[in-house]
Amino acid sequence: YFIQSNLSNMAMFPGARDTGTMISDMKQFGRVFNEVTEECFAKCIFSLAEATLKDAESSCADRCISKSFSASSRSMMMFMTEKLGQDISQLNAASSEDTSSVG
Repeated sequence: YFIQSNLSNMAMFPGARDTGTMISDMKQFGRVFNEVTEECFAKCIFSLAEATLKDAESSCADRCISKSFSASSRSMMMFMTEKLGQDISQLNAASSEDTSSVG
């Protein structure tokens, strides 16, 4: 309910993304999360014979996941910064068109 109501409230904000796009983004995040999990598992988990991870496996998995999400966060920040710049440019262009058509 919380997510559904917040997604519908997003429409009140200019430049808000539609629900379909947001769902697509969440699916993409899920795919990336699964890929990172599989990659780190294959790289770091050496034996399934024991119920707990060995120290080396645990620290390897921690480093692997941390590096993957750190790189992903940096990429996302770069994308968001670029997208914000584009949105501001579009708003400025629209604003100047409105101003010139009034005068």
